[in-house]
Amino acid sequence: MSRALIERYRHQILFGPITRTLVSLGAPLTLSALGRNLLYLVDGIWLSRLRASYISIPWIYHVYSNLFMCILLLFTVPAQAIISQYIGRGDRESAGRAISFYLTTAILIGLALLVLLIGIAPLFLLYVVSVPRELYQQTLIYTTILALGIPMATLNRMLMVSLYSMGDTRTPAYLATLAAVYNMVLDPILMFGFTVYIPTISWPIPLSPSKIITLKAPALGVVGAALACIISDAIVLAHTVPIALYGFKWLNVKLSLRMVLQSKDLFIKTLKVGSMPSISFAASSLALVIFTRLIAQVGGVTALTAFRVSMYIAYFIDALIVGFNSAIVAMVGQNLGAKNIDRAEKTVWSALLLLTILAIVIAVPFYIFSSNYIEFFGISRELGEEGVVVTRTLLALTPIILATRIFVAVSTAIGRGSGHTRIPSILSMMRVWSWNIASSILIPTLQTVSALWYSMAIGNSILAIAAVVWISKGSWKKPIV
Repeated sequence: MSRALIERYRHQILFGPITRTLVSLGAPLTLSALGRNLLYLVDGIWLSRLRASYISIPWIYHVYSNLFMCILLLFTVPAQAIISQYIGRGDRESAGRAISFYLTTAILIGLALLVLLIGIAPLFLLYVVSVPRELYQQTLIYTTILALGIPMATLNRMLMVSLYSMGDTRTPAYLATLAAVYNMVLDPILMFGFTVYIPTISWPIPLSPSKIITLKAPALGVVGAALACIISDAIVLAHTVPIALYGFKWLNVKLSLRMVLQSKDLFIKTLKVGSMPSISFAASSLALVIFTRLIAQVGGVTALTAFRVSMYIAYFIDALIVGFNSAIVAMVGQNLGAKNIDRAEKTVWSALLLLTILAIVIAVPFYIFSSNYIEFFGISRELGEEGVVVTRTLLALTPIILATRIFVAVSTAIGRGSGHTRIPSILSMMRVWSWNIASSILIPTLQTVSALWYSMAIGNSILAIAAVVWISKGSWKKPIV
């Protein structure tokens, strides 16, 4: 990205209309995240054609891998705040040095996570997550294959963070959409196999139907779904690296282990800003492991499948959070760096209002048409009436669960943009723990898996109120650079 383009984004963030700037910066990443999340939905649709219960396999991998992604988060959160504030201040040299530091670190973290995730997967999935026996083997295979792509994922993630911290949300949007398209194309081909007919030509004899070579690729099932993710990520990374190298050229960005070892000041600042979000994320991920274990133990495959089907709706809200939170991070960070405190505060309240309305508008139709939605995934066919009832109960609560989630998500973006991450990290950490606490009270009382769903609604609502209180107090308005 050229210096002139960065300056244009900076001017828009510091002086443009707030709501229009939010939409302008947030919409591209929202659309790309939506494309990526639609990929997960499509992936689930294809997996449900193998078995309805297989749609919970990607979720189990997500729960497992996220527990260790706190290591990466220790660096991505400070990168967002530090890079955006250096850009807002116009300090090109410091911004380039920070980007170099974080990109090199991301590669090292990816290699370490690759070894860790593959090494402990068998015991972790079976005894910690308590994956049902009928899903264990396929889940282990899926997890092992996706773990091989972790180094690509960590590098790509840090590249995206660097780009949108500078105000460029369009390039990451384009690249994420590209990954989704590749994955959607590869999924059915690798999962269900394909046949190719190649005609041969015997010159000068005309082509004969008997002279046709048939090539058949095997149906790989769950293995194919995992391979589609790995291949598409590799292709997109091949696009991302040249774009980033060209865009960062004027900032003198380079990968250097020596520079990382010599950047004591950046490392200390990273620990100061990133430790709390990282610990919070680890604690939240551990809570999610416990909650997933509860679902598996209380309701088995039926409850896991119902949870996954219902939470597909959350992908639409996640797209809003990913897109607009990136915009909030850039706008809050750069406006605080430029001492535009009032503008930073107006940005926050405008974003909260806009996102809450959008979340409700998205979630309600899924409840209205819940019968059709449940039938589409074949729940009644494989899991019977019990599966339908469990899924419909969660769908009824989903609008409340997702709308209240917005408040904690926005507080997290404020923390990352301002560098004041302690309170948002605590709120984020407590979101899933509140589910477990409420579940421990409701399960003995209700003695049904629905107690888990009510716990989610209650926990999210309490923390939404806490987030509003923290935002209103305004302790996040002090810049850190």
